[in-house]
Amino acid sequence: MITFSREITLSDDTKIYAEIFEKNHPSWLIITHDFGEHCGRYNNLAKVLNENFNVLTYDLRDHGKSKIKNTPLLNFCQYICDLEEILIFLRDEYRMNQFILLGHSIGALITLGYVQQKQFDTNALYPQKIFVSAPPVSTKLPFAINLFSITPLTNSIFLGPKKRLRSIASKVINLSFSLPMQISLPVAIERIINPNKLTHDTLTSEALIADTLSKKSIDLRLLISMVDYSSRVFSRPINPHVPLAVTFGSKDDFVKIKAIRHYFAAIEKEAHLKAIDGAYHDLHNEISRFKMEYQSYLLNFLKS
Repeated sequence: MITFSREITLSDDTKIYAEIFEKNHPSWLIITHDFGEHCGRYNNLAKVLNENFNVLTYDLRDHGKSKIKNTPLLNFCQYICDLEEILIFLRDEYRMNQFILLGHSIGALITLGYVQQKQFDTNALYPQKIFVSAPPVSTKLPFAINLFSITPLTNSIFLGPKKRLRSIASKVINLSFSLPMQISLPVAIERIINPNKLTHDTLTSEALIADTLSKKSIDLRLLISMVDYSSRVFSRPINPHVPLAVTFGSKDDFVKIKAIRHYFAAIEKEAHLKAIDGAYHDLHNEISRFKMEYQSYLLNFLKS
């Protein structure tokens, strides 16, 4: 196995940090992480998948080791454009012609958004299969309130009572939704995620708290764009025309389980849907019994 890092320069000169796990396999697997994470949190999963695929993981712009210009990212759609440029990079630099897309949570939104956008583009790079976990299926604001709240006097992960902060956040963000994007205030929205609800693995939770590469906040304008993009993607079918598998933890507090079940039962009916009973949000970093069930489902789907 050859593992190394690359810096991918995008068309706007943004530098995207990527890690490549290569074994001369015919197919590639591209992993897009959740908001606030970085690709290093997927190294163990990448090593497992590298037994059958070449794997590329990358840091979203303004995440981890990916560099960004001084101007803040305000349009969530930019992440879809970035994914496309990364695929073009693999095609041009590594002669990639077969690939699978994998995305987790907000990474799942990026992945599904790309597939939905490119479904009728005959010139686009299109995957053989798609696998996503914990997709943020919701056409309303509350899914974002589960992840963020306003804590303007701190830059750290907030672990205290959330009810009042969520109420304030909901009012401020709903007000901002009524304003044109260009006059919305650049309010910092701080993460209030309790790491102990991401995974049952306490060592992983503790590592996340100490992780200096984790992103601690989001610009309100980007959050608005994210919620709007999610509502548009999940208001209609993905129509991937290739196999799509979806999984989530049944005890995940960060996505709306009912919304996921409804969407993939009533709208995108062709997807394979599996709940990991008892698991939390980060299935790839869960304790052994949940992680093994997740990996088994993933590998069986990829090899089928």
